[in-house]
Amino acid sequence: ALDVLRRLKQCVGAARFVHVLKCIQPAAIDFRIGRAVLAYEAEHGSFPPAATADENGNPMHSWRVLILPYLDRQDLYDMYDFDEAWNGPGNSLLADQIGDIYRCPSEEETADHWLDEETGFLDTSYMMIVGPNTITDGPSAQSLSDVTDVPYDTFLVVETGQSGIHWMDPRDLAEEQIARESYDPALPMIWGEHFLGAHAVMCDGSIRNVSNSIEPDQLKAMSTIGGGESVWKY
Repeated sequence: ALDVLRRLKQCVGAARFVHVLKCIQPAAIDFRIGRAVLAYEAEHGSFPPAATADENGNPMHSWRVLILPYLDRQDLYDMYDFDEAWNGPGNSLLADQIGDIYRCPSEEETADHWLDEETGFLDTSYMMIVGPNTITDGPSAQSLSDVTDVPYDTFLVVETGQSGIHWMDPRDLAEEQIARESYDPALPMIWGEHFLGAHAVMCDGSIRNVSNSIEPDQLKAMSTIGGGESVWKY
């Protein structure tokens, strides 16, 4: 891989090489997350739920924690205490140990919200869409075989720029939030700082660009796993 990058730098020049890396790095992170989610599905028979719940149905632990072993962070997973809340006294100590797994480099260049001066909590750039018609309704999740829409056109994980959501927080993007006409600046949305908009990992593991100006009905169509809606080739 290093040899490929060296040859690329020689071909395009140092200045252009920096720009190319800025384009490659986010897609590489997206691909890694998608691969981890699919590896979880292959082992467990379903995608990770958006959040595990306690006996009262309250969200406790995020899918971003559940897939840590598939991101080569078994060490962090082993330190996480599933007997306490994600922001409990023990788990809070892990807040700043995630590195760059769940943050998009493109967003990091223009945002100062990654590290809170008081808590050290880090936001995530990546979320699942939660709803009865998506890959997860929250406490439970579907399997890849349940996806009857075209996997290439069906969201698995989406980029939600400047989400304001800590990476361990068991909160994600509600299905009803993705309609742009009901935009609420206090809520996360599918959005990215890339030239073509946001990145999305699809159910086949591919990475797609989603325009920041895409029509709401297309976002809805790509969020469902079996709606049979028509999806434009965006």
